Amino acid sequence: TDEQVRALAVLSRVGGALSLAAVLLVFAAYAMFGRLRTVPNTFLLFASAASAGASVACLIAYDGVWSGQAGALCQAQGFLFEMFVQSDPWWSLAMAVNVTLVLYRGANTHTVMRWGWLYCAVCYGGPFMAALVCLMLRDADKTAVYG
Repeated sequence: TDEQVRALAVLSRVGGALSLAAVLLVFAAYAMFGRLRTVPNTFLLFASAASAGASVACLIAYDGVWSGQAGALCQAQGFLFEMFVQSDPWWSLAMAVNVTLVLYRGANTHTVMRWGWLYCAVCYGGPFMAALVCLMLRDADKTAVYG
C-alpha cells in the first residue's frame, strides 16, 4: 500500500542519515587526530567513502521510483547503489589482502600504501565500470537497465 511504501521510505532515509552521520564522524576524526592516520584507518576511510555513496542512495529512498523509472533521479540512484554497494565489499577484500601482506608476507605497512592507487583503481574503478555500463546500456526498445 502507499502507507507501507512511505514507511519503507522513512526507514530508508533514517538508516541512510544515520550511516551518513557515522561516515562524517569517521572523516572528521581522521582529519582532526593525526595519530589516527594509520594505514588500516586509511583503508577504513576509503571504505567509508563508499558507504557515503550508498547512504546518499538510501536518502533518495523511493523518490527515485516516483520520479519515473526512466527519470534522472531513478537512474542516478541505480548508479549510486550499483557502484557504492559493490565498492564496499571490495574495500573489505583490500583490507584483508593488506593484513595478509603485512602479517604473512612481512610487508611494511607503509610500502603497502605505495599501492594505494591500485587499491583505489580496483575497489572504485571496477564497480564504477559496471555501474557506468548499466547506466548506458539500453535494450532494443530503449529501456534502461536501472529503473
